This record gives sequence, C-alpha cells and structure tokens, in this order.
Amino acid sequence: MTFSIVARDPVTGELGVAVASGVLAIGARALAVEPGLAAVAVQGAAGTDQLHALLDRLRARVSPEEAVRSAGLSPEMQCGVVTPSDALSWTGDACPGAAGGVALPEVAVQGNLLTSTEVWEAARETFHSTTGPLHRRLVASLRAAQQAGGDARGQQSVALVVRTVEGTEPLPLDLRVDDHRDPLRELGRLLDVHHAHNLIASGSSVLHEDIDMARRLVDASARLPGDALLAGWAAVGALVHGLPEAALLVNAARSQTPRFAALCALRASHGGPLAPAWNKLAELG
Repeated sequence: MTFSIVARDPVTGELGVAVASGVLAIGARALAVEPGLAAVAVQGAAGTDQLHALLDRLRARVSPEEAVRSAGLSPEMQCGVVTPSDALSWTGDACPGAAGGVALPEVAVQGNLLTSTEVWEAARETFHSTTGPLHRRLVASLRAAQQAGGDARGQQSVALVVRTVEGTEPLPLDLRVDDHRDPLRELGRLLDVHHAHNLIASGSSVLHEDIDMARRLVDASARLPGDALLAGWAAVGALVHGLPEAALLVNAARSQTPRFAALCALRASHGGPLAPAWNKLAELG
C-alpha cells in the first residue's frame, strides 16, 4: 500500500518523515512530527487513531518499542518511529505483498504491498548516500524507492514533514500532494514554492537592508512565474534596492493580482521601513 522513511538529522536534530502511496491523500492519516519528540509514520491498515496512540505514548517518554507494544497495532499494520535517541521499524505479520522494513541509527524505512523488498532497501541506501538538508535526503529516498518499483498499485499521493528541534520555524515544512499522476515531481515543485515563501516569512523584516535577500526573491520569482505573492515581495525588494527587474516584477504582480494596488496600499498602512516602497508600488499599480 505505502512506503515511508522516518529520520533524524544528527547535526541539526531535525526530525522528518516522508511517505508515498498508491492511494488518495496518504498525508492526511499516515505521518506526524512532534518537534523534539518524535517523527512517526503509520501505514497498512493503520490510520490516525494509531498515529495519535503512538504519539501519546511517546510523550510519556517510553521507548519506541514500548509505544508500539502498547498502542494496539494489529497484524495488518506497519509503522516507523524515530526519536532523538532511537529508531524503530515494525511490520505486522499480516501486512500484504512485499512488506517489511529496516531501522538503523537515526532512520527507519518500511513499506507494504510493494513490488519487491528492494524498495525499502533502495530508500535506506539512498538516505545514507545523500548529503544536504534532511528534507532533500528524505525526498531522494522516496524517489529511489519509486525507481526500485514502489507501491504495486502505482503512484497517487505523497507527503513530507520536517521540523526543527524547537519547532519555531516561521514556515514549517509540511507539504502534501493528495492526488497526482506524478506526485513526487509535484512535491519537488512544492518544495521550490516553500523555499521561496520561507524567504518571505523569515526575511521580510530585513528586506529593506539586505540586497542579497532581494536578489534571492527576484531569482525565486523568475523560477516560479505565476506566484503573485512572491512577485509582489520580489518587486518591493527590487524597488528598494534599485534592481533592474523592479518594473518587470511590478507588471507581473499587477497582472496576477487585480487588487495589487490596494494590497500594496494596505501593506504600506502597516508602517515600517518598507512602507514608502509599498506606497510607490501602490501608485505604480
């Protein structure tokens, strides 16, 4: 039915989980990350009840093994759990098709109703051979698992969650593709969108004094045409720092958002160092 990977970044302490399936909206019921506590995936016949049961027990600071033993998982269910100190992959003996998994320090990979046992092994090997941020390693692992055969029914949905230890990031990475012919490709696009919008969420307060941030927003807007919010912030950054793309970005934002001038005026009314630039955009819009 599904394959998943749950992991911890040993350097940053981030916890993350990624899951792919041949059913609709697997992300609605199969995964959760509680910052600093655990990342969990449930699959097979398991759903939100089992997900919450596992998290409740992990909050009581029991081990992943004890959490699984006491959470009432049936033989048709499967789960993966990673905490700051442990990793566990568990497969009930009645899970269908090629089913199983592996847990190593900081990562658990599992799947059922797969084309072969090579699927979860491909995910594990790719996770350990890939460098970079945790989200990149998780997505690379899903892609490798899919290339190895994936879900025997094909592809329909994927989901990805990564959280920092503190859980205070301005735009948490929590993405789902619920129904798509190529969900992993769509997830890659959403990651690009998330990265761009995270620039806005984390950098808007310093945009007036950070020309590098302005350039990064301009570049992101070029990669993601049609994103009106991004185009507007890229336009204001370009205007503040005198970048040559400013006029083009204003036109793009205006064409994508009929009320662009009114929105700029609203942002200007909030005051702050960007208010003059938002006022200027309102006049141009």
